[in-house]
Amino acid sequence: SGLASKKVVLVGDFLQLPPIVKHQVDRRKMSDKDANEEERLVKQWLSRDIFAAVGIEATVRNGTQPEKWLKMLKQQYRMHPDISSLINKLVYAKKSTKYELKNGDPVLERGNERLDREPLKNSHVGIYDTSSVGSIPLKSESGSTYNLTHALIAVELAKKAIKSGYEEIGIISSYRAQVNLIKKIVKDSFSKNDKDAEKIIVDTVHKFQGGARDIIIFDVTTPYTNTMFDDGKEDGDDAKLINVAFSRAKEKLILLADV
Repeated sequence: SGLASKKVVLVGDFLQLPPIVKHQVDRRKMSDKDANEEERLVKQWLSRDIFAAVGIEATVRNGTQPEKWLKMLKQQYRMHPDISSLINKLVYAKKSTKYELKNGDPVLERGNERLDREPLKNSHVGIYDTSSVGSIPLKSESGSTYNLTHALIAVELAKKAIKSGYEEIGIISSYRAQVNLIKKIVKDSFSKNDKDAEKIIVDTVHKFQGGARDIIIFDVTTPYTNTMFDDGKEDGDDAKLINVAFSRAKEKLILLADV
């Protein structure tokens, strides 16, 4: 910024996930006062981005327009309108239609030629409800959550998508243990030289940021309340996580969840 003589333009989406801050305050080695101060400094200087620092994020969340600072790029060219409509309701147009995403012409009919194929036949957005299956989420040694039943179902849905002619399938979980488990199942489900395995990408939400696939299978993994999907904050990162996960899908968005 210091190299500019007149203007600085920053391009980004502050309603998607910020960088991960790995710094952890070690309260065993300091007083509560010093630990609280260190946490405050971490939040102020490492967790906060420039959009928050100049007040843009706060004004957008309040539904007002920071005319001086913000120019929104509203036209989206990735998702079918059914998917962008859901994202608008949850994130961009939650407080005001001023920030609603608009659909560019190329996406108006996106995926319609394969809409009647499995998985999620005849719908661009939907839920596979595992309530009746009795799946049980467990904890790994590292404390991350995994769910074997969900992992098997996610891979089966991906294999159905391949049979239907889809070339780009993404399976997303917010939990590293679940991602690792699904990757192992994918590896075991295909022979060594089978190119179909390359059509399935499995990773966390953070790793998928910036990417896109024809079909996204978002594995919620656990039905239990957790800060990952509800951090209890009006301006928390839970909505940003959902926004990133959902907006990776171009043709179909599938939620795998025990509702």
